[in-house]
Amino acid sequence: MLWPTVGGNSWSVFLIGYLSLALHLSQWLDFRQASLGEISYSIYFIHYVVLFYLMTNNLDGNIVVGGPVDRALINTVILLLPTTVVFAWLSFRFIEQPFLSLRGRYLNKGPRVKMSRVPVKPRPQTLDNMIFQTAIASFYRARLSC
Repeated sequence: MLWPTVGGNSWSVFLIGYLSLALHLSQWLDFRQASLGEISYSIYFIHYVVLFYLMTNNLDGNIVVGGPVDRALINTVILLLPTTVVFAWLSFRFIEQPFLSLRGRYLNKGPRVKMSRVPVKPRPQTLDNMIFQTAIASFYRARLSC
């Protein structure tokens, strides 16, 4: 039962630190975070491809430091993260942005459909339906009075 408490406290410290740091962030760092947010889908989409390439070509074992956790952290920060961000930016710039620029053209084209109102017949009032409506109404009245 100790680990959930430690995990919760760790995230609390992280969030408090991040929020207090956010008050003092420069515009440059703010712009960089916004840029990463803009290409976040590309990062999500490409990170596994880059990871797969690094692992199949045994490039993830080039930097040997400490134990396996240290090695994984260093390889992620030095190899995986920068490579993923570069390829994600290229993907965003040359694949996503051209398609996003077409969005206005294909949304504005096409036939306009005129909607007509179709009369809907009311459901016949049955005993089951009246009991159900009464039960629902009393349930909500009871909840609102609390």
